[in-house]
Amino acid sequence: MKLARFWARQSADATDRRGRRIRAAARGWSNESIEGAAAMALQTAQRVVAIIADGRTKLQRYQYGDRPIPEPIIQQLGGASTAIVTRNVYGALVLNTNDLMFIDVDSDDAPPKPVTTIASGLMSLFGKKQQPVVQQASTPIEDSIAQIAETKGLSLRLYKTAGGYRSIVTNLAQSATDETSIALLREFGSDPIYVHLCKQQESFRARLTPKPWRMKMWEPPVTYPFQTPQEQQRFDRWNAGYTTASARFASCRFIKAIGNGEPVPGFQELIEFHDTQTKAEIDLPLA
Repeated sequence: MKLARFWARQSADATDRRGRRIRAAARGWSNESIEGAAAMALQTAQRVVAIIADGRTKLQRYQYGDRPIPEPIIQQLGGASTAIVTRNVYGALVLNTNDLMFIDVDSDDAPPKPVTTIASGLMSLFGKKQQPVVQQASTPIEDSIAQIAETKGLSLRLYKTAGGYRSIVTNLAQSATDETSIALLREFGSDPIYVHLCKQQESFRARLTPKPWRMKMWEPPVTYPFQTPQEQQRFDRWNAGYTTASARFASCRFIKAIGNGEPVPGFQELIEFHDTQTKAEIDLPLA
């Protein structure tokens, strides 16, 4: 799992060939200390500003995912399966897991229409006052997910999200860097960016709390890591409002379990944590 415990932001100045002052800022990270993170940030900022001052227009940029994502570590979950909660760039909490596979599938499906079972219709023919048994008609994507799971011998928990579907593989530990895992994500139809991010960051990711714009909120006014106490205070004020608004929304809704395989030891606790944090079994609007 490619995460860093300490992050810092530093700036550096230089003078270009025309005598103009230039400033560049950069992030640095470390798993040992904040001082180490600050030193890396300063070195990076100095290197970048020197390139700009020298007149070179093409900077050597990091490829997406080749370094830790600059997210603060909020919580580390113990147990047999490693999992860490971080906060992403737009303020939502994210569950990062070593071997519990999350599969995200984007979809423009309309909400499934309820259907009445044949049994309930027959009951009404005999004049018995019984409420029809209302079930949700499955969508083509749900059917496809279930078919792939059956073919691969996988047990899943299937959820609806605001933008599609989420599945959790419960009976098989996976590695995000393994080519078979990457191939499986692609077969289910996961977003290519998500697939690439999982591989590069060596972990699977699931958003636990809503996207702010789906709750008609702005994104955080400042970006982590914060350079001053004032920036921290600005974020804390934003986060207080975000937390209050989040109480009225769920991040996903549990639909059904697919397959009957036994959960991998340690997975049940993580799944319960995920379901609690996302409010997956509470009837709330998805965001």
